[in-house]
Amino acid sequence: MVLGNGIGVPFTKGGGGGRGSRFQQSIYYDGAADKCERASSSTAWNPLVDGNLTFSCWARSIDTKEFSNGDQLWHVVDGTDSSQLNFSITGTDAYLEGRSRNVGFVSTYAINSATQKAWSMYSVTIVQQRRGAQAVKFYVNGALVDTKTISNTTLTNSSVDFSLGSGTDTLRGYICEAVFSNYAASDAEILALYNSGVGAHPTSVLASVHSYYPVTEAAGQTSGTIADAMGNADLTMSNFSAPNGTSNERP
Repeated sequence: MVLGNGIGVPFTKGGGGGRGSRFQQSIYYDGAADKCERASSSTAWNPLVDGNLTFSCWARSIDTKEFSNGDQLWHVVDGTDSSQLNFSITGTDAYLEGRSRNVGFVSTYAINSATQKAWSMYSVTIVQQRRGAQAVKFYVNGALVDTKTISNTTLTNSSVDFSLGSGTDTLRGYICEAVFSNYAASDAEILALYNSGVGAHPTSVLASVHSYYPVTEAAGQTSGTIADAMGNADLTMSNFSAPNGTSNERP
């Protein structure tokens, strides 16, 4: 089954207009040097501490290709400590993988080529359990597709470098509606955020939101900032060159 609009068909690209009226713009990355980041921040979303978390975004690869190995959705680092979420690739299938407080995890759920090339919503929640264990849940288009349990250590980092769509590697494709929370959203909340493929405003369906990047900036922006609608951590754009940057491509 291909997850998409609930009837086995993934959503196709927005074509400059999009099918979801609530979506704004997206950020188009080149897969090489483009960055959106907030350096040395005590107010950016910080997964390098004990606690639960939620991340969700809409993304798609470029028109004719799947995602590339290592394409990052977000990356947070402080010295040698890091957490991140990215894609790993086997053949034409993509898998969500990442690190939580220096410990790696990878989903066994295969995201096929059609889903990668369509606008799809990718979400992860992490629940802190006893004795340092963490429960990781993976969602694609609002549906729970995999779970993992990892053992972890306690970190207390108070200032981090936060990046969206970049880090040790850079996304090759589009991202929008990135949401970061300091609690683990329920299955029902993730499904409500997907909202049958038209999306929902995160503050209307999630119990709390730390940072939210709806990309309200005008299309064609290659420098300046991407605003955090929650006011915690605006991001600085660097190394973008047209046609990369903010784009009117959206779900």
